[in-house]
Amino acid sequence: MCAYNRVNGEPACANTFLLKDQLRGAWKFNGYVVSDCDAIVDVFKGHEFTKTMAEAAEVSLKTGMDNECADFFTKAKDNSDYVKYLDAVKQGLLSDKDIDVALKRLFTARFRLGLFDPPETCPMPRRRIRNR
Repeated sequence: MCAYNRVNGEPACANTFLLKDQLRGAWKFNGYVVSDCDAIVDVFKGHEFTKTMAEAAEVSLKTGMDNECADFFTKAKDNSDYVKYLDAVKQGLLSDKDIDVALKRLFTARFRLGLFDPPETCPMPRRRIRNR
């Protein structure tokens, strides 16, 4: 999980040194990175690191943040959770290939967890509830 803070002048969720050089490069981490809730908003508004919300989505995704925490306090009833990514695609800032990198990491984790296996092949353990 990337964070809200800045490291070497870049927000953690858009940080080349942390996400590309160290995490993906030196440590060879090939899993997915999720953000703290509203981290993209923080990259744009809090850190004023980009000129637009779409640019904040672009730089974060391209740097290695695969999934943004959303709907933490209240459930969104509109497209506010993902419109920044749609805008980035419409503006040519993100390509399908860029998005596919994140999707591959996210779906690899889901497959490894068995979330697409038939239920009968992965029975859930039953837990006993003890009365105290």
